[in-house]
Amino acid sequence: MPPRHSNAMKVNILKIFLLVLTIALANCISIKTQPSNTSVQESETGQLDCVFDSSVSNCYWSKDDVPVEIGDRYRLANSPNTGDCSLKISTAQLKFDDGLWSCGTSQTSDHLGILSQKAKFTVLITPKEPYIMVNRVQQDNESNVPLDYSSKIICVSESGNPPADLSWQLDSMSLAGLVTLYNTTDEKIKRAELNITQQIDKSWKESKLSCISDHQSYPPIERHYTYINIKIPYSTTSVNAFSANGTTDTTMKVDSHTWIGLNCTADGFPEPKYRWDHKTDDNSQWKSYRTEQNISFQAFSAQFQCVAIDSATENEIRSQQVFNVITISASSAKIGIILSSIVIVLVLIVILVTGIYYLYKKKKWPFKTPTHERGHNNTNIPENEQLNHNVYTDNTLPLRESPKRNEQNEELLNRNQNTQPVSTLLQTDARP
Repeated sequence: MPPRHSNAMKVNILKIFLLVLTIALANCISIKTQPSNTSVQESETGQLDCVFDSSVSNCYWSKDDVPVEIGDRYRLANSPNTGDCSLKISTAQLKFDDGLWSCGTSQTSDHLGILSQKAKFTVLITPKEPYIMVNRVQQDNESNVPLDYSSKIICVSESGNPPADLSWQLDSMSLAGLVTLYNTTDEKIKRAELNITQQIDKSWKESKLSCISDHQSYPPIERHYTYINIKIPYSTTSVNAFSANGTTDTTMKVDSHTWIGLNCTADGFPEPKYRWDHKTDDNSQWKSYRTEQNISFQAFSAQFQCVAIDSATENEIRSQQVFNVITISASSAKIGIILSSIVIVLVLIVILVTGIYYLYKKKKWPFKTPTHERGHNNTNIPENEQLNHNVYTDNTLPLRESPKRNEQNEELLNRNQNTQPVSTLLQTDARP
């Protein structure tokens, strides 16, 4: 039979255990509101929540497992006696505040210590505008970029916190299946790399390849992007040359002081090189004149032709148009003007003479007064006195007379020597 004191000892141990458990449960607290991930723009104020289910005598905060001193930019939102140990961070700074935060309370005689879960406090930094690199060369936005099967295209977004989310788009088609995303050693820089090996084809040659950046700091529904116009190399096949003034005439006769402008265009990508050749006559050889696409020069007599040089193959293709510039001296130009003026005057004279001849033939020139409008009628005058009447009244008749008429005039003149007026003599002769 076992001794009685061993049973009593077991009872006492059980009582002590229950007492300790009761005290522990009485001093045990929990966190009602755990800290959660929070984002705030740089220089703004943010808050991390942490609320206990009962009052605590103290509370503390740690960033990346390093205790933070309360004060200055870090202040508790309320008193620990309320159980609210939420932390306000003013003038948030990326260097000091971005990281993992946790809150807790130390063990005291009143309660046991407890530590919260960790929460990410993010200080948002708007990233720089994304840019595209082709074979390690940064490309300007909207630029024309030649690509081939070995081209390596990378989209870069820098200085963003957190790094921007990048994606590729070809015209309106997503290229999600062809993109590899990775971070560099600096976590604040993010790149989106597109490996186009075996994916590129000629259908891309006139497409727009865009890199799109999304970030928490952007306003709602806002996306930033950059793009390049893809150009797939192809050979130069045609060359066009034309005058700068728009004329299609390839022969130009100009004064030697005139300035001539000639332009040239060609297909092919990359852009072909240009050269203008010239020669003085048909029997001469073409010689290089200018290595420019468009030229202007003071006129001199020569022939000009544009040459396009394929950038990949160096093949030369000549334009069908050959411009023949012929210069004339200033004195020749003046002589030409004078001769033109003389021709115009002669033409006017011929027109005038033709008009006069036409009027003469129509008996409308020179202009004469009709007989019935001359103010007299000599039908009633006797024949022997009509001559005298005509002499004094009709000065339009010719002065040439026949011998008989001259004798009659002399007789009439003799009569006029008398004192009788001519009218009296006429009346006397008119009697029977």
